Amino acid sequence: MRKNEDDSVTLTKREYSELNKAYQKLFRLISDGPTFLGDYCRDRNEYLRIVKWQCWLEGEEFRRKDWE
Repeated sequence: MRKNEDDSVTLTKREYSELNKAYQKLFRLISDGPTFLGDYCRDRNEYLRIVKWQCWLEGEEFRRKDWE
């Protein structure tokens, strides 16, 4: 991982792949539980940010209107 001057970071393909796998596993563990994933979030926007990353990491388009 390389930190850029604007405080953003750049991941290698390997790092991105590892991060993606870890995120996917955590998402499945939490979402397969007995409660709704949104119950763990402070508000709807926080939940939608999680769903947005889930879509992006799976290579899908995130359309906010689909979740409203």
